[in-house]
Amino acid sequence: MQAAVRLSLLRSDPDFEKYLDTLRRAGWFGEGEIAGSQRWKAREEEAAQAWVKLRAASDSYVPRRFMQRRRFSDCPLDLLL
Repeated sequence: MQAAVRLSLLRSDPDFEKYLDTLRRAGWFGEGEIAGSQRWKAREEEAAQAWVKLRAASDSYVPRRFMQRRRFSDCPLDLLL
């Protein structure tokens, strides 16, 4: 998967955004580094790769957007039978 596409998909996960924010606050992107610079993008891609590896290793991880539960009243009747 292309890095830009993967990053775009990961950004829809609030947990990934929190992860990036934690890295920013810790100075992981570099002191005075400008968001969007070549070095910033390289570090961001490294962070994305690490995130994917960590989450793949955890069988219990499910992005929040997939955890929404449907009520029985939202299901078609044939699914309830």
